[in-house]
Formats: sequence, C-alpha cells, structure tokens
Amino acid sequence: MASVAHQRLSWQRVIVLTALLSILLPALAVARKTLTFEKCWELACQNHPALQLSQLDVEVAKSQLESQRSSRNLALTFKGESGYFTGQGIGASALITSLNNGTPQIASRGEYFNGKISAELPLYSQGAFWGMPTLQEKAAAWGVTAAEFDAAQSKTQLRQNLSAAYADLLLKQSSLSFKEEIATAAALSLQQAKGNYRAERISLYDLENATQQHEQAQQDLFRAQQATAQGRSLLALVTGLPDDLTWDLAEPSVVAPLPPDTSFILDTLTNDPRLKAQRARIEAAKRDLDLIRSKRLPELTLTSDYGLGGDYGESFNEQFTATLKMQLPLIDFGHLDHQVREARQQLATEEARYNSMALTIQSEQLELYYTLSDLERQQRQLDGKITLARKGQHQKEVEADQSLATMIDVAQAKAAVAALQLEWEQIYYSRVALSQQLLSTPPTEP
Repeated sequence: MASVAHQRLSWQRVIVLTALLSILLPALAVARKTLTFEKCWELACQNHPALQLSQLDVEVAKSQLESQRSSRNLALTFKGESGYFTGQGIGASALITSLNNGTPQIASRGEYFNGKISAELPLYSQGAFWGMPTLQEKAAAWGVTAAEFDAAQSKTQLRQNLSAAYADLLLKQSSLSFKEEIATAAALSLQQAKGNYRAERISLYDLENATQQHEQAQQDLFRAQQATAQGRSLLALVTGLPDDLTWDLAEPSVVAPLPPDTSFILDTLTNDPRLKAQRARIEAAKRDLDLIRSKRLPELTLTSDYGLGGDYGESFNEQFTATLKMQLPLIDFGHLDHQVREARQQLATEEARYNSMALTIQSEQLELYYTLSDLERQQRQLDGKITLARKGQHQKEVEADQSLATMIDVAQAKAAVAALQLEWEQIYYSRVALSQQLLSTPPTEP
C-alpha cells in the first residue's frame, strides 16, 4: 500500500511539474525577443524625447514663417459705439465752422450710434510689394531650413549614441561569457588543487593561491554581470523598452571598409547637417541685414473706411474714404546705422562660427579615420594570434588525451583563446560604433 501511495504521489508531482512548465515556458518564450539594430533604431525614433523636441522646433519655425506670411494680408476691422449725447460739438470741424460763421452752436441732445469698417493693405513694405515674399519671410524660411537640419543632426547624433550603446552591450555580453569561462576554469583548478593538497602533492601555499584565483574570478564575473545589466538599462533607456525584458541581440554585420585616403573628407563636409544648418543661419542673418537696410525705403499703405451713424431715427449719415499713405524716415540720429552695424557683426559671427565648425568637423573626421585605420591593423594582427592560440589549444587537448597534459593546461589554453577573442571583439565593436561617425561610410548595422 505504501508503494502504491508513493507512486501516486510521484505521478502527482510529475503532473504538477508538467502543468507549471506548460504555463511558464510559453511566457518565457513571449518575453524573450531578438532585437536588431534597425529595430532598436525604429523604437528610438518613436520614443526618444530629443527627436520629439527637434521636431517641435521645426514646427515652431514653420509657425513663425506662416505668421510672417499672414502679417501682410488684407486686414478688416470694425469699430462702433452707441450712447447718449448732450451739449455742443467740440470737434475740429465743428469749432472752425462755428468760429468762421460767427454763430454759436446749437446745443443738442439725444441717443446716437456710429460704426466704421476699415480695410488696410500694405502695398510696399519690408523691401517687397504686396504678394511678394518680404525679407522677414525669407529670414523665417531660412530659419525653418536651419531647424530641419538641426533635427537631422539630432537624429544622426542619436543614431551614433544608439550604435555605441548597442555595440557596447554586445561587447559586455561577450565579456560576460569570457568571465564565465574563466570562473569555470578557476573553479576546476580549485577543485583539483584541493584534491592534490589532500594527496599531499602540492603545498598549502598553492592551495591558497588557487583559492584566491577562484575568488578573483568570481569578483570579475560579478562585475561583468553588473556591467551587462547597466548596458541593458542604457539601451532600454534609449529605445523605450522595459528594462526587465530578456533580449537576444542580433549579431553584427560586416563593417564597411575605409576609403584608401582622406581626400573624401572635404567632399563629404557639405553633407554634414551641422554645416547645412549653419549655412541656413548665415542666409537668415543676410536677410535680417537687408531688412534693416530696407527701413530707409518708404512704405506704402492703402486704407479704406466706410462709416455709418445716426440717432436711431429714420435718417442716418454715411461716410467713405480711401487713402494712400506713405511713411518715409528722415532723421533718426544714427539709430538705424547702429542697427546695421549690429546686423553686420551678427552676420560676421555666423560666418566665423561656420568656419570654426567646419575646421572642427574636419579635424574630428581625420582623427576618426586614423583611429579606425589603426583598429583595422590591430584586428588583422589579432587574427594571426587567435589562429596560433587555437592551434595551441588543440595541441593541449591532444596531449591531455595522451595524459601528457592536465585539464588545467587545457582550461588555460581555452582561456588564452577566449582572451584573444574578447580583445578582437573589443576592437571590432569599437569599429562598429566609430564607423557610424565617419561621414563617408553608409550607416552600418552593428
């Protein structure tokens, strides 16, 4: 009976365990996702606030341009009043008429109303006739161009940062695997050291040395785990994914080779969005200077008024006027000249900023080119070292099969290969991240 009860209990445990696995395994499969760099980039474009802010700046610049365009539209206004009047007129026309005729005004009283519709159309202002773009509109249009290139630069910078974070996480995961292999080898060495010490084949000092190596390997493994978790958090912060999601990052693609020389840098500077935005600011500063100069020109405005007034009786009065107004500045005691000098200084500042920016970008690109060239050279050297190390590992494995080498020797040979492979991956992922910053190379999926 006890045997039957025990079998029933065992079957119950198997059923419960199977049910739990059937529930947990699909959940784990759903939570685990494979992320490519392009998928991360798509998520970053949707969630990162820097891109959202740059797009808002573009919308603000476009709104300012539309505001400038609508400022010269035909404007209609209405003014009206209604009230009670008693006494004599004190307006200029009433006073002059009364004094010239030598007759006193007759006092009047009663309710009244009047209203006036006015239309105003700027025919010529800001250096342009009506219907043509003004200098302020041109400056605002260049402001939109500058904002769009600033948004492109924000997108480029975010892609570079994302590429660096993605490559860094791949490197940290590779380093974690390497630290796990070292920790495994250290644990195996410690286990063998304990057996040799009990067999009195090694001294206590050798045992303590193996113990310290094992502890150091465990500490290095813990640091690698922390660094990997930090890399995941950084990538999650950029892309907007939950930090606790289990990810499988896609393997990197091949990095594009470098151009044979640095002559491409001068040609590709024209495609840099930072310089394009700065050129747009220079053009906007030129339009601002022209706008200030245009203040010396006359402004023409056409106005038309239609008024209607009465005493709420059967009779009322009408009035219609059409006027062409001209405004011409005569003397401002040097104020306009000061504004022109200020605008010239602002234009010179923007041009100097462009030259400085171009020189800085050119220097950065040259340094980046030579850094990538050196990384390529180091990677080629490591290819040969890894080949030799793998041959040495194979030799140790053969010797271990013939009892000519211990498992410690094999583990150390594997650790040497893993160390060289980790160094190779560090250089490769650095190339992946830096290649995104080189203007000549197309975007590379890390």
